Amino acid sequence: MTNDLNTEKTDLNEEEIIEKKVNNNPNLKWYIIHTYSQYEKIVKKVLEDKIEKEGLQDSFGEIAIPTEKVIGAGKDPKRITERKFFPSYILIQMELNDRTWSLVKNVPKVTHFVGYRNKPEAVPNHEVERILNKAKEGAEKATKKAEFSVGDMVKVINGPFINFPGQIDEIKGAKYRVLINIFGRETPVELGPGDIEPSN
Repeated sequence: MTNDLNTEKTDLNEEEIIEKKVNNNPNLKWYIIHTYSQYEKIVKKVLEDKIEKEGLQDSFGEIAIPTEKVIGAGKDPKRITERKFFPSYILIQMELNDRTWSLVKNVPKVTHFVGYRNKPEAVPNHEVERILNKAKEGAEKATKKAEFSVGDMVKVINGPFINFPGQIDEIKGAKYRVLINIFGRETPVELGPGDIEPSN
């Protein structure tokens, strides 16, 4: 199974942000899966290949890695780069059952579904639609990179932790590790500058 990860990054279409698929299965719901950092696109490709190989196209819909263009990432203030809305997270539309759950969980570099006590929790359609629409806008129009510092209090404005307050614990490039109180416990979450705003 690890051979699936031998797919070279050059085989992946870097411009493909959201692949629209038509699937009329009424049981499809949106879920979020967590992956190793920097492996989001490889995991997406492996998932698509496995779904086709297993003949489970009717049980899956879209697989999305929402991104946007950012100005000023790195040393060049004019450089435009692609930034993931939710580093290490992938949105997946699927009919959840033992077979589809097992297919996703057994993809190398997938760590877990987002949910409570290891039980996948569906994301409301309207929230996913809002995220995908924002990604579409962000792919067409570059935004200026926000500036934050370690210790800043922020509020999450995108994703499964939207409206949660937190504190920036570490900054690595364009990624921020934010400490968020989840179920009474302080939990580190990796976010991008477009996922947070200064807390009032």
